[in-house]
Amino acid sequence: MKKLKSILVVFNGAEAGNGHLKQAVRLANEGHCEVAVAVVLPSTDGRPVLVGVRDVSETAKAVVAKTVTAIKPKIEETEPQMQTVLEGRVDEAIINVAKERQCDLIVIGRGLRVIEAKPEKSFMESVTARVIGKSPIDVLVMPHGAQIKWDHVLLAIDGSRCSEVATGKALVLSREFGSSLDILSVVDVAHEAYGEASHELERLVGKAKQFVETTKERAESMHVPAKAFVREGSPSERIVALANDLGADIIFMGSYGRTGLRKLLMGSVVEKVIRRASCPVYVAKSC
Repeated sequence: MKKLKSILVVFNGAEAGNGHLKQAVRLANEGHCEVAVAVVLPSTDGRPVLVGVRDVSETAKAVVAKTVTAIKPKIEETEPQMQTVLEGRVDEAIINVAKERQCDLIVIGRGLRVIEAKPEKSFMESVTARVIGKSPIDVLVMPHGAQIKWDHVLLAIDGSRCSEVATGKALVLSREFGSSLDILSVVDVAHEAYGEASHELERLVGKAKQFVETTKERAESMHVPAKAFVREGSPSERIVALANDLGADIIFMGSYGRTGLRKLLMGSVVEKVIRRASCPVYVAKSC
């Protein structure tokens, strides 16, 4: 697995104070990689517009410039070409820019929308959800006001192929940023089934312990300090609860690539964790 070389941060000019741009630039600076900026703004005719930094309104441009200038030492910036897109297609434009720039990671706010946000709209209707659902590129989802830190990483695994992809990336980045790694596997068995299938629960717990212990040994072989955890119950609830208990800076999870938004996200563990987590969630894509 390779380390990050190029990051695309999706910046909503209407949310200039959310700090996502500053956090992404700092991440790029610490990782010695390039950063590209895509600014999403509504146009005067009501249609969303995705533009490069040079083409955005003067106000948003000034905010971007001031934020980037404040980050020292300076990094080499790369900028996407201007793209004008119709409503509902912003997600595809973001992904295309990331591909064109050969980015390894898209950094985006949890509830990014190009039209004025409405409280009754669900996460599933946001640009963020569509980017996660369609992107073959990893996505780092930022809750409002969150910071990107790498001191304590929580990796959620289940033994699947996409979980293995997430593991490889989490290990490389944890080593790169000097992080400690907490490894969690959750056994999802309905409470009403415990008495009738205690032997099955025991088997699944044993399997989960094997997953986390094997990953722990792998981390330690890469000189990444690691701890292993197994929990029972709702995966999303247990992941978020442990992240809160341990003070995790970032949650790593695996997700399949372009399989269709609703098939991929609706009701999934990834979606639920993103909804509830107070720290950034790194969605490692398995294409």
